[in-house]
Amino acid sequence: MVGSLMKGFLKGYYWCLKLFVGVLMFVLIIPLTYQIFARLLPIPNIIWTEELSRFLLIWLILSASILGVRDKTHFQIDIFNFDEVGILKRLSDIFVYSICFL
Repeated sequence: MVGSLMKGFLKGYYWCLKLFVGVLMFVLIIPLTYQIFARLLPIPNIIWTEELSRFLLIWLILSASILGVRDKTHFQIDIFNFDEVGILKRLSDIFVYSICFL
């Protein structure tokens, strides 16, 4: 019972996080595009677009890295080459995820 509730919660959280990353990408593109055109065309510059872009990029990277770790598509550096299955691979994954948790 609790396991199915937790799986449902995590599935909903994953969906919301994917939506959040998509919205961040869309919102990030708007001020960047405006600033590019403001430099090329005689339209007024907005001062805060650089700060907003930096803030949104940081949140985008943090949120997308959560999705990458969950989907196991985030980049990894393998120092030791373990098999895909086995106790050493499992211990290595536990160690890496505990470091990421900190």
